[in-house]
Amino acid sequence: MTYFFETYQQVVQVIEEQQNRPRYFKKSKDVGELMKEPSTLENFITILSGEDEGHNLSFTEEERQIAQEFFQYNNYYNFSIFPKLLPCQGDKYSYTDALRIYQIDEFLRREIHYFTSRIEKWIKTSVAYHLSHIYENTEYVKAECYLDPALYNSHKTYLETMESFAGALHKSKEPFIEHHFKQRNGCIPIWVLVEELTFGQVDTFLSVLNTDYRNEWSDRVFERENRKFVLSWISVSRYLRNISAHHSRFYGKKYIVLPRLKKEDMKQYGVTNGDKNTLFVALLVLKSLLSFHSLQVQSEWNLFMDNLEEILNDNTEIINYRLNGLRENWKSALVIEIDPVNNVY
Repeated sequence: MTYFFETYQQVVQVIEEQQNRPRYFKKSKDVGELMKEPSTLENFITILSGEDEGHNLSFTEEERQIAQEFFQYNNYYNFSIFPKLLPCQGDKYSYTDALRIYQIDEFLRREIHYFTSRIEKWIKTSVAYHLSHIYENTEYVKAECYLDPALYNSHKTYLETMESFAGALHKSKEPFIEHHFKQRNGCIPIWVLVEELTFGQVDTFLSVLNTDYRNEWSDRVFERENRKFVLSWISVSRYLRNISAHHSRFYGKKYIVLPRLKKEDMKQYGVTNGDKNTLFVALLVLKSLLSFHSLQVQSEWNLFMDNLEEILNDNTEIINYRLNGLRENWKSALVIEIDPVNNVY
């Protein structure tokens, strides 16, 4: 415990020093950069109506009024990409068409946020539960297994992890953390610790675990056959969670965190390595993880697929299926075949 608290104090000092450092942004005149002038609500509509920037939307008088109200509450910069995501550039689409794509993206964001949040909570729970039961050592008790350097793949990653965990506890304002420092002499069980870690910290923690411990955890939660895929699936889920939390776009996005996929799945669903940055593959990863979740969550996922199918069918003329990696069999690939017998944990 001594090293952990020394690290905690060092992290506190570093954070306090960083908070006193001024943030620096470049001034356009200093670097010779021409900044655009702010636009008016009416000018947004003019830009969207023109072909110069690839929008070329038509507006009825009613749509103009709807758009002016919309841009009072929604950033034009965020919306401006959606006309460019309509299927055939050069065709004349309406503002309503672009708005509908925007709304479909919002639907995807809400649903993906929900499921990645469930995955985050589940992964934290499984890490605390299984590691504390797997762990055996006379130097540390099970509840503080994360303090043991032998749990990690190197001494360097052990030190980095301790620093990261100490930083999380320093930032915490939760009463239960204060309780453990004041009433429990700073002895914090792993199931308390994980509540204050970000999804990214848990993801990193799993990646630096001693291979034997990580494999034992993975085999218990996801079965042995998925051992070499699980970490990449969790990283993708974490990435999608961050996208949703920052209200970023899902529809038509080229994703930058790519998963490892089973060869048989890639062959069955017609996925190439070049398709791994698409919405379809992102959803396939979530489905792969949630196939080991509870019966309730699996049923909720399948309902999401039903609703998505209905939305796409109702808007087929404006959906760019290829851009999102969606093929004819997309739904059958993403629906979970529910097995009530294996939905225990």
